Formats: sequence, C-alpha cells, structure tokens
Amino acid sequence: MVYLTSLTFWLALALLNRSLACSYFEVNTSLPEGKIMGHTMEFDRYYNVFDSYFKVIPRGYPHRLYNDTNDTACGSQTSSQGSLGYVGIEFADLFGDGMNEEGLIIASQSLYRSQYQKCNPCSKHYKTINIMQLPAYILSHFKNVPDLKWAIRHHKICVVNTDKEKTSNLHWAIADKKGNSIVLEYIDGEPQIHENYVGVMTNDPPYLWQVDNLNTFAWLTADANVTSQDLRLDTGNQLPGTDAVPKNWGHGFNMGGLPADASPPSRFVRMFYTRQVSQLNSKPQDMPEFMALVQGILNTIYIPKGFTGVDPSQQVQSDHTAWATMRVPSTGFYAFRTYANMQWHVINTKLLGWNQAATLNVSGSSILDSFKDITGDLPQNQKTARTNFLAPVQRHEGDDSVFLQHEEM
Repeated sequence: MVYLTSLTFWLALALLNRSLACSYFEVNTSLPEGKIMGHTMEFDRYYNVFDSYFKVIPRGYPHRLYNDTNDTACGSQTSSQGSLGYVGIEFADLFGDGMNEEGLIIASQSLYRSQYQKCNPCSKHYKTINIMQLPAYILSHFKNVPDLKWAIRHHKICVVNTDKEKTSNLHWAIADKKGNSIVLEYIDGEPQIHENYVGVMTNDPPYLWQVDNLNTFAWLTADANVTSQDLRLDTGNQLPGTDAVPKNWGHGFNMGGLPADASPPSRFVRMFYTRQVSQLNSKPQDMPEFMALVQGILNTIYIPKGFTGVDPSQQVQSDHTAWATMRVPSTGFYAFRTYANMQWHVINTKLLGWNQAATLNVSGSSILDSFKDITGDLPQNQKTARTNFLAPVQRHEGDDSVFLQHEEM
C-alpha cells in the first residue's frame, strides 16, 4: 500500500478543513433486504493534488494506523493487517465511504467540535489509530456493529488526530447488514456511541443536537390540505377560481418552511422529513421503488459548485457534491455516482474474490459520460442526421436553432 508522505499527509489534513460536508441517511425497506444507505460527500479533487478513487482492498492488506514522524520507534504497533476485504471511495488517504465483505458500512463526516483521546502509539494494550486511518481499520477488522462497540468500550482502540490545528476532525456513521446502526463521535476526549435511531447524520453540531433540532420543525405535516377552514373569508368574484382565502392553491404547502440551504442542520432536517413524509404518503412496494426513494432524497441535498461560496484558493474547488453512494449491506450492493455523471456505477461485492486490489479514478468525470443517445432508436432524416449531436457544428449567422451547439472562441 502506498502511504502519503508526511508533507502530503499534513497538506491533506489542512485541505480537509476547507471542504468536507457530508450527508448520510438510511431507509428501512421493511423487506428481507433490510436497509438502504445513501451518502454524499462534499469534498472533491484539489486541482492535480487529490482525486477520489473507488478501491477494492483485499484481505490481509497492510494498513498504516498512525501518521507521525516518530512512530517508527514503535515498530509493528503502528501498522495492521485485517482479515476482511472491503470496497469504498478513498481520497487523501481517508476512506470517506466503505463497505466490507460482511456488510459492515462506514461513512466519514466532519465534526469540528471533536476532541480525541490521548494515546501511546507504542502501547501493547490497544491500537492507536489516527482518524484518517480509522475507517480502513474498522472495515478490515470488524464484521458487525456489536463487535466494534465491544472493542471501543473495552479500550482496544485509541483514536487520535495528529493535526495540530484540529481542523480535520471527523465522526462516523456505522451500520451492518443486521440493521444495527450507530454514530461514533469523540467529545471531551472520550468516545460517544449513539444508537442512530433516526437513521440520519450530517456534520456540526454533534449528533444529539441534530436529533433534538428535529423538534423545531414539528409543525410540518404529511397532509397536503394545510389551510384552515376557520380562517376563510369570502372574496366574491375578484379572484377567478378562488371564492375564498386562504385556499390551498397548488401543492407542497404542507412542507412550507422546510430548510433548503446547504448547512448541516438544514440537510439533516430535510433528509429526515423528506424520507418520513414520502413513505407515509406513498409507501414503496419493492426494492426498485425504495431505491428510487433513496435516489430522490440524494437529489434533494445535491450541492452544485459555487452554491456555498467561491473557490477558497487556486488549488481548492468550492464545496459541492463530489460523489454519492447507495448501499444495501445485506445483498452486497454498492453503487456510486459523481458530481457531473449521474449514471450509477454498480459493484456486486458478493462476486469479488477479495484477493487482489483494484483502483478506479472517480474524479473529473464529465456530464457527457452520462448521456445516452437514443437517436438511433427513432426515425431519422438521413440528409441532416449527425452521428453525435454533442459534437461541434458549424453555426450560421442568425441561426439560433442548433441544439446544444458549441460556441467558437
């Protein structure tokens, strides 16, 4: 395994502070397949510095656990080889999203208020693990959530952040194929394990604050007819089609006031209410319908480049939804899509041999990769048909009718 150099590692930590907003949610299908997990990562390539990669990690793969210039004195205490294979998306030496062969999944998300443990990397009583390496360690060593909870509570794992500025702090959503789901945070130097009953997680503030904040929007309703008959007054014939006000004119007013900004609290609330209300009013009947619901929720939290601000530097792109994943742990289904290419790329992990590593670059894809040209399935005018309607064409003066033509500079 190629590890980041010390300089690159610190650069990675510094860049994480620039742009690491994420959203995670679960949909319980009530089917034998169990839960579907959706996850987005608002952290993308830094121009020619870091890309995101989909990786297959085989069993027994060596992992660096602690990045520090002095850790060589501890020898094998700072590395590990797990017995489980896993897949996921990695960037800057961090697995932002992953699932192992036993159906344990993890989603890394920023939590700047975190305070981690004080550890001795040379201790033989526990493993000292840097936050950047924690997802890989968990995926390669644990089959389910109960096993991980036992290891944390019995002090078999000590988690640190070697970033002196502490600007790369993280917390994690972790779940398994049996439906167990937790949020792991480190507050005041101690691990906090929260049962993720609501099945949602974003970023700051901490998880319990986000759950309590759902009560702020308790007035939202699944009932589309939200106007009160007691308030109505006659308007005569002044408004054609409306003889009294207020009237529910249109649809969607039951969700009036649902947060639409890109902040973590707003994304938390929007995912929760979108999932709950959608299922209450139109319950999916099979896995394809549940997957469509998950995709729909992912679409509601998609962040375009520039929406949250300008590029913070010449090397860093503005916060945006670099990629999203959909996972069904019980079946081994793993899928991802990217910022520009919304085509789902699917991996059936049940068919992987877990004996060989593999890497695919998922950064920098173009929206053109996601278009499917179906012109060949339709009747065509052979005199004017072009083989590629996205290719540059000659534009004539005064002609504004050419579809998707490229301007010549």
